[in-house]
Amino acid sequence: MYLAEDTSLKRKVALKVLPPEMAADPERLARFKREAESVAALNHPNIVTIYSVEEVDSLHFLTMEYVEGKTLSEAVPDNRLPLQRFFEIGIALADALSTAHEKGIIHRDLKPRNVMVDRDGRIRVLDFGLAKLAGEHGLTQTGATVGTPFYMSPEQARGKKVDYRSDIWSLGAMLYEMLSGEKPFIKNHEQALIFSILNDAPKQISSFRLNITINIEHALLKALEQDAAKRYQVVK
Repeated sequence: MYLAEDTSLKRKVALKVLPPEMAADPERLARFKREAESVAALNHPNIVTIYSVEEVDSLHFLTMEYVEGKTLSEAVPDNRLPLQRFFEIGIALADALSTAHEKGIIHRDLKPRNVMVDRDGRIRVLDFGLAKLAGEHGLTQTGATVGTPFYMSPEQARGKKVDYRSDIWSLGAMLYEMLSGEKPFIKNHEQALIFSILNDAPKQISSFRLNITINIEHALLKALEQDAAKRYQVVK
């Protein structure tokens, strides 16, 4: 990601350069541009806006709204959030996801580093739909894991086709961490972590924090169901 200035409109913008292998494939690039238009049409106060897809000297890149602030991973304390702030962030993230899902757009890589907290404290989700637009399928692409393992849904870990419920799982993992101060699944090695995501149940949040109601705990554990059919089917 790069910071640049839009000289026409006198504003700062963020640039995201597209992978060279995408730019070299005309069909893939054309599909990317068409689908990027769908993402750019998202209009929500908690979603960062994509302005355009550009090309300069054979370099293809996206121009996006620049957000001054910190990532959620930088803004959240190392232990856990106060309940009021937890609900503020959770509602903002859920509302952003709901709006995108209604437009047929899946995030696919929801994680604290893809969420900004701007200077006014507002939550702004980055990179909506870009994992899909980049054509990422399965566990690897040019040797990189698709999605961040700590927040990767079981179906992503299996390399299966994902839908909106994958985002719901990732949201559940983030909310669990913000509330408890611990990730729902923690292992030292990636393969062990993926095995845990596929097979283990997260600890009860009440074991980390006593003032959590049964309803909150049930909601988060339901969002983290390994079987997508048992998970929440939509974000409300």
